[in-house]
Amino acid sequence: MLERALGDSVNRATIFRTLKRLQEDGIVHRVVGAEGVQYYALCHNCSEEQHRHAHLHFQCLHCSRVECLEQELPIRLPEGYRAVEVQATVTGMCDRCTAVRA
Repeated sequence: MLERALGDSVNRATIFRTLKRLQEDGIVHRVVGAEGVQYYALCHNCSEEQHRHAHLHFQCLHCSRVECLEQELPIRLPEGYRAVEVQATVTGMCDRCTAVRA
């Protein structure tokens, strides 16, 4: 999507390097969609040291839009384990596509 929006002004490698850096700096987080495509969303309350993303993501099967949902997932790992990243995606029809089909 970024590549389409930016056109030929920026090459694909630069886009990915920039996204990786923004992720490392706690500005965006990566979301893996149902088809394995990577999406990025703005972080809220994150830092370079700690990403806080134990929330659900939703991907619309009709328009492919991916969005963060505010609901946090309680994750209890066994003693000695440490989570680095959580990927949880719910698929279905978003509110926009459901309204159009109604």
